[in-house]
Amino acid sequence: MKYFLPVIIFLLISCNVLAQSDSIPETETTPEETISNATPQTKAMVIDLNNPADVELTLKKIHTFKYLESVILEGETDEATLQKVIYRLSVLKNLSALTLKDNELNKVPENIKGLKTLRSVSIEGNTELDYNDLCNKLSAIPITELKLTDNGLKQDPPAFGAIKSLTKIEITGSDQLNYENLVDELAKLPGLTGLSIPVNYITELPKNITKLKALQLLDVSNNILTDLPSEVSSLKAINNLSIQGNLLLNPVKDLEKFKGNEILYLSLDKEITGDDVEQIKKMFPKAEINYPLEDKDDSSDPAKNNASGSASPKKEVFTGELKAKKEAAILSTAYLAYPALFQSVVYNFDTLTTEERYADLRYSNVYQRVANNSWAAGDLMFRKSSINYEKPGKKTESWFRFYMEDPSASTNYPELRAFQGMYWVYQGELTKKQFRKKFLNKRQRVYIGRNSWFHIKRKAIIRWNDIRVEYDQNNSLFSIQLKCDTGYVKFNAYPVVPGVPIEKSQQQYNRRFVLYQKALLRKSQNFKRNQLNEKRKYDANYKKMQDYAWKELLLRMSDEEKLMSKDEWLDYYDNVIANEKKAIGNAALSRGFVQRALALYGYFSNGTLPVIPKSNSTINGFKTMYIDFIDATGLGKLPVANIMILDNKNKMMYQIPGTLGLSPNMLTLKQFASYSILVELRNGDFGLVTSEEIDRQAADGSKTYQLKTKVIDKNLDTVGELLKGSGIQ
Repeated sequence: MKYFLPVIIFLLISCNVLAQSDSIPETETTPEETISNATPQTKAMVIDLNNPADVELTLKKIHTFKYLESVILEGETDEATLQKVIYRLSVLKNLSALTLKDNELNKVPENIKGLKTLRSVSIEGNTELDYNDLCNKLSAIPITELKLTDNGLKQDPPAFGAIKSLTKIEITGSDQLNYENLVDELAKLPGLTGLSIPVNYITELPKNITKLKALQLLDVSNNILTDLPSEVSSLKAINNLSIQGNLLLNPVKDLEKFKGNEILYLSLDKEITGDDVEQIKKMFPKAEINYPLEDKDDSSDPAKNNASGSASPKKEVFTGELKAKKEAAILSTAYLAYPALFQSVVYNFDTLTTEERYADLRYSNVYQRVANNSWAAGDLMFRKSSINYEKPGKKTESWFRFYMEDPSASTNYPELRAFQGMYWVYQGELTKKQFRKKFLNKRQRVYIGRNSWFHIKRKAIIRWNDIRVEYDQNNSLFSIQLKCDTGYVKFNAYPVVPGVPIEKSQQQYNRRFVLYQKALLRKSQNFKRNQLNEKRKYDANYKKMQDYAWKELLLRMSDEEKLMSKDEWLDYYDNVIANEKKAIGNAALSRGFVQRALALYGYFSNGTLPVIPKSNSTINGFKTMYIDFIDATGLGKLPVANIMILDNKNKMMYQIPGTLGLSPNMLTLKQFASYSILVELRNGDFGLVTSEEIDRQAADGSKTYQLKTKVIDKNLDTVGELLKGSGIQ
C-alpha cells in the first residue's frame, strides 16, 4: 500500500501532461537528412526532385528506410515523376508526414490516396496547384493536420470541408483569401480543434468564427488586428491562444473576452509588462505565458541583413584567358561556327535581390522597366477634404495616404498594409498646393485623335517607381522616400488615425514599423524563393540550349576535335583566336578558311557589282566578260564551283557561283582596277587568276575569254600560299 499512492499520483500527472500536449506547441523536431547521406534509422528526409540523381536514388532504395516518418519532396517536378515517387513511398509503414515544397505543380497525382498512414500534409510555395482537387484526394486519407504555407490562395477557399478527418489547419501567406468564407467552409468540420492563420495581413477577424465551436487552438499572430471581435467570447473550448505580433490597442480588454476559458497556453507580445501581465495572470492562472521572439536568428533581422536575407548570388561569367602558343593549328572550320552557335546562348538570368533592385533606377519595384513603358509601382493619393472623418486638424496641413485599393498595388506592396487605416501628414516647407503639384498630381497634355496637334491639359496622378518608409525611433520621426526614373525624393511625414488622438497613434508607431520591416523582409524572402524556382527552370533551359549548340558544333569538328573535352576544345579555340592570322595561313584550303582569311586582312564581302545588259559591253568603266577558266599548265577548262573577285585597291570581295564548266561564267569587272580572282573547283582545289591576266583582256561583249588559272592543290598547299599568290600578305 505504501507504493500505491505515489503510483496513482504519477498516473494522474501523466494523464494531465498528455491532455495538455495538444495545446502546447511542439519544440523538438527530427533532423532531416538527404537521400544520399541517410542511414537505415533515418526518420526525416528531404528529397530534391529537381535533382535527377536524387530522384533515381529515391526510386531505387526509398523502401529500405523502414523507420522513415517524415518526407519533404522539394523542387520543381512533373506529375508523372511525382507519381512514381509517391508509389515508392506507399510501402513505408511509418510514414506519417509529407511536405510538397516549391514543386510548380498543377495537380497532385491520384495515387496520393495510397499513402494511408499519412496524418499530416504540408504544401509550401505551390501557387498554381488545384487545391479543390487536392482536398478531394486527401479526403480518402485519414489525415488530421493540413499546413498551407506561402501558396497565395485565392479569394474563394478550397473545399477543406471534404477532409472530414481534419482536426488542425494552418494557413500562412495567403492575404487574398476571404477569411469569412473560410470559416464557413471549416464549419463543415465538426472535429476541427486547431486553426492557425498567422502572417496573412488580416485586419479583422471574421465574426462568424463563432461557428467553430470545437476550437481549442487559435493562432492569429503576426497579422494587423487592432482588436478581437466580441464574438470570440463564445469559443469556450479554446485553451491555446496566440495573439502576438498584431496592433492590438488594448490586449487586456481583448483577452477578457476569453475570461471564462481555461487557457493553458498564451502567446503575447514581449512589450506587455507590469500591471497588464498581472491582470492577465489573474484571468488565466493555469496559463503558460510566452513572449516568443519571432526572429530567433540574425537571418530574420532586417537591420542585420539585406532584404533578401542572404548574399546575392554571383552571375556565371566565362573569363577564359587567351593562351597564345608559338604554333597554332586549325583543325576544322568548327571554330568559325562557335560564335554563331553560342553568342545567343548567354547566361543573363537576373539575380539581383529586392534591395539591389531598389538601388537600381532601371527597376520599378522588382520589375525592370521597359523604355517608354514605366511600371506604375505605387501612388500617393491626396485625401478628399469633403469626407468629414478625413479632415485635417488645420487647413494648411497636407494629408495623403498610400493607395492600396488597387489589387496590384496591394500585391506588390504588402508591407504598406502595416499602416492600414492611417493617413500621413506632411512635414516640410511646401505649401499644400506645392506639395500636391510635386508629389500627388500634375497637369499633362492629352492629344485628341491620332497624329493630332490639338490637345487639352488635364490632371494626372504622379506615379512613382517605388516607395520606402524610414523611421527614427529615438526622435519618433518618419520619412518617406519615393523612387522615380531619375533618382529618389525624400520628405518627412507622420502617420495618424483619423478621429483618434495623436497620442494613441504614436503608441502604435514602433509596432507598425516593426510590422512594416517584417513584411518587407517576408516579401523579399518570397521573392527570393520564387527567383530560385525561376532560376532552376532557366538553368535547365540554358543547359538544353548549350547542349543543342554543342551537338551542332560537333557536326563541324574534325575527328581529333571530337576526342577533346569541352574545356579542352575551348582552350584550343582561345589559342586559335590568339594566333588566328598565322594559324589560318597554315590551314588547309577550304572556302570557309579562305573567306575568314580575307576578312582578317580587311576585305569586306558586302559589295555588289553592277549588272550590264548584254547589248552594252561597257557602262561607267565596268565591262561584262564571259569567261572560261583554263588550267595554266594546258590541261583544259576547269569546273569552277565558286568565284571570289577581289578588289585589292578597295579591299572588297565579290562572290558569285560558278557554272562548273557547262557554260561561260559572266563577270562584271572594271579594267585596270587591280582585281584578282580566286576560284574554288568542284574537287575542292583552288585556282588563282592574277590582275595582270585580267587587265590583258579587251572589252568585247561577244567574246568568251579564257583566263589562265594557276591551280593550287588542296592537299599540298595552304591558305597562306593562295593569298600570297594573290598579292595579299
